[in-house]
Amino acid sequence: MASSSTVRTRILILSDTHGMKFRKDWPQLRGEFDLAIHCGDLTEESKLSEFSDTLDLLRDITAPLKLVIAGNHDLTLDPPAFRTVLEPGMDLNDPAVLKEYGAIGEARQLLASDPDLRLLDEGTHALTLPNGATFSLYASPWTPRYGGSNGSYSEAGGFAFQYDRRRGGPGAELGHVFDIPPGTDIVVTHGPPEGVLDRVDGRRAGCPDLFAAVARARPRLHCFGHIHVGWGAKLVTWRGDGALDTCMPSHFTAVDNGRSAVIRDLKLLKEWRADSVTSDRMDETDKKGESDRLTDLLRSGCDVTPEDGIRLGEQTIFVNAVVEGDEDLPIQPPIVVELDLPQRVQEV
Repeated sequence: MASSSTVRTRILILSDTHGMKFRKDWPQLRGEFDLAIHCGDLTEESKLSEFSDTLDLLRDITAPLKLVIAGNHDLTLDPPAFRTVLEPGMDLNDPAVLKEYGAIGEARQLLASDPDLRLLDEGTHALTLPNGATFSLYASPWTPRYGGSNGSYSEAGGFAFQYDRRRGGPGAELGHVFDIPPGTDIVVTHGPPEGVLDRVDGRRAGCPDLFAAVARARPRLHCFGHIHVGWGAKLVTWRGDGALDTCMPSHFTAVDNGRSAVIRDLKLLKEWRADSVTSDRMDETDKKGESDRLTDLLRSGCDVTPEDGIRLGEQTIFVNAVVEGDEDLPIQPPIVVELDLPQRVQEV
């Protein structure tokens, strides 16, 4: 519940749209939000035309501020990585490269053409919204080096903003340092932390270093994408401060699982969809009602706001907002959450 020192802020979160074109039935074209966040993979192949399609999609979101980060598919936003995938004999000034991908920096310039949109580089950002909310946000596009994001996990290159995973136990060299300051309100990364909405093919694909950094910072919200089958939201209640005394907090040691709960996941969404059209226990009227309810969810976005709010310093809501689905459910709904963010102090 918002207090006199906070302001209720409605946030639309989406990720992994991979250059999808404008669709008139998409939920973000209907609602009004205080803030929109895109957690990366703006494109599939990092072509300039894909960035243009994504920009059109983002422009149709009704929000005064839209924040985006890069993902592992957005290669031209990571020039050193982009150079490694060019065909032998080609360089950045090759006419074929320039035609498809533009010059280095051109994609950034294109995104910057929308005054309401900000592409965030890694680090902490201080932000203020027209509704009076002022908050800190940590952003990072970096993910562990894998072969893909939807089930193919051979160690491989060919992607942007990649690092080698931690090898060994506590004290081993970090693959990447996520420097999230205490008191950060929102964390936006492309990939998930280990142990939260990151399971694929029976394994955890998230980053343990990212989880440890988030566990220490305990933000109000951590949103991400990358793992397509991990779509959903989970409200995590943290254990006491003693759980962070270990060198490397993990989802086993830092989360009070008895007081944490998955709010929505892809399994539930697909079961709901199947029940809405195939259940023998429903008559045709009931089936139509369930089908309409699912359609409304897909069109209006999935609201995962906890009824009792989020207890600052004690809880974090994690959101995996991957939009690109599979053949069974091609479009996974963007996720909406309302946060009570700090209110800007008015000058006297």
